[in-house]
Amino acid sequence: KGGIIKREFPLMLGATFVLFFSSYLGLLDEYHYYGGALFLILFILFLYFFYKCAKKERIKNENSKDKNLPKNLFFVFLGIIGVVAGAWLLIESAVSIASFLGVPTFLIALSIVAVGTSVPELVVSSMAAYRGESDIAVGNVLGSNVFNILLILGFAALFIPLYANTSESIAHLSILLIITLIMYPIINSRKIISRIEGVFMLALYFVYMWFTFFGYELIL
Repeated sequence: KGGIIKREFPLMLGATFVLFFSSYLGLLDEYHYYGGALFLILFILFLYFFYKCAKKERIKNENSKDKNLPKNLFFVFLGIIGVVAGAWLLIESAVSIASFLGVPTFLIALSIVAVGTSVPELVVSSMAAYRGESDIAVGNVLGSNVFNILLILGFAALFIPLYANTSESIAHLSILLIITLIMYPIINSRKIISRIEGVFMLALYFVYMWFTFFGYELIL
């Protein structure tokens, strides 16, 4: 266990670097068509890489067969529908409340919307960790970040400029890059993420939330 995850984390780190420098160079703004195409090409390469990894793993375990595969596929599909519906309801409600209170859209996206879209991942990773499926718990987060950066932003950039080359966006992208670099030794140092490291990551998140609402204005 953990081999694919250790290969996946450098890919997430690479996607974060691509996002940062693409935003800095304006590839998601005035040149958003090129940036979107670049992100989608990288996403296709990402899928191909994991297709090859999955194929190797399947060859190693070719004797193991799941008789409940149709039922499991149905539950996966049903779960995706529930995740999408629940996230949509949460986001719509949160945005309406925050807009009514006069909170800026960027802060809504960084806080309420981000939490709303991450709740399904939190549930999946928590359940996987509880059942001892650490690869699913960690891989879910790493894979989701790569999908969000390469597929979601890449697809959106094909149609509209994302205006990522602003001082505020670059500041938050810099924080994203720094936190991703901090995560590297945590993922690669040992076979587990300890409770102390978990508390440390939660503390980083609360510091980031403080920076989002109060710290950024102080450094301007």
